[in-house]
Amino acid sequence: MKYTIYANGQDFLKENLSLLNTQPIKTAFFVLDAGMIEQTTSQNYAIRVWEEGKVLLALHCQDVPLILFGDADLCEQLVEILVENSFEFDRVLADEDLCTGVLYHYCNKVGGNYKVNLRMDIMQCKQVAPFDGSLVEWATEADVEEIVLLNKGFDEDVCFPYDEQKVRERVQRDISQYAVIRKEGKIISLAKYTKRTPINYCVSMVYTVPQYRNQGYSRKVVSTITQKILEEGRVAYLFVDKTNPISNGLYQKIGYFYISPQYEYQYIAD
Repeated sequence: MKYTIYANGQDFLKENLSLLNTQPIKTAFFVLDAGMIEQTTSQNYAIRVWEEGKVLLALHCQDVPLILFGDADLCEQLVEILVENSFEFDRVLADEDLCTGVLYHYCNKVGGNYKVNLRMDIMQCKQVAPFDGSLVEWATEADVEEIVLLNKGFDEDVCFPYDEQKVRERVQRDISQYAVIRKEGKIISLAKYTKRTPINYCVSMVYTVPQYRNQGYSRKVVSTITQKILEEGRVAYLFVDKTNPISNGLYQKIGYFYISPQYEYQYIAD
């Protein structure tokens, strides 16, 4: 077994970008998170493990899951590196075999247990079905506080912890990426595009106020954003909850199709 622990995220990308680009949708988080690693610490690290033609990549930034891509046969070797260097993580985001492989060997070494947090599917769109986007607008700075409040409703729907300060910072930073629909001067439906790389954009934060649901508003904002992404020559993709047939059906009507599953597992220390 051979491995490299990179000094920073940019060094990691220089050596591994061509491999990541073989599956650019599945590996978009690597490109994004690597840019946040300025130096290696117990919470910020990027690793390449390889052996006899097999490769496993691992990258972790503080406050986000450990992400994995590559060959599950190298999970035990990766765990040895994590433990020897006191590298920390509390969640793992990857294909199911990578998540369970790493966590199985990690728990055998240091104890603890693990459980599934999220079961998701990645979907991609190459052509948007015809739609009426006449009601859709792009958000402005004046919409920040209203969108911050709507984020709370979204986080409650998907059972995410709501951190108002972090949400406000994110909304202020990304305000021009939100598409909205208003009724009587109030935003009732919105979505955004995010996770931008040189190759792809991700559609996220799809939310409609409860009393306005099932009226086609989410389809309009998501279709508008997706059309913009495709017109710019990017790949349009999103994540859907495997257990939510309503949203899955909505995205299929827009033109999205399934690419691959993705899981988030939680590590539970003893």
